[in-house]
Amino acid sequence: MPRRPIHRNTPPTPASPGPDSGGTTQLSLRLPTSLVARAEALVEAMRVSPPPGVTRVTRTLVLRLALERGLSALEADHGLMDPEGGSAPGRSR
Repeated sequence: MPRRPIHRNTPPTPASPGPDSGGTTQLSLRLPTSLVARAEALVEAMRVSPPPGVTRVTRTLVLRLALERGLSALEADHGLMDPEGGSAPGRSR
């Protein structure tokens, strides 16, 4: 299947989840080398004391946790959090 050209001013089309996606969407993005190095360092630190229920600490896990915490902080900064600390209506976590 030929790839569609990417146009900077065109909103991206939503990715369709695969049969085994488990409610996730695969993304591809570039990160500064310094952020990847920080994530790698956290992998090693978190393996010593993993979060409850986590059996395998990976860079993907660390980046997911960082993204979730960062999004929560940004939502709070911009008034998108409900009083109980969850995402505002219409936003999923």
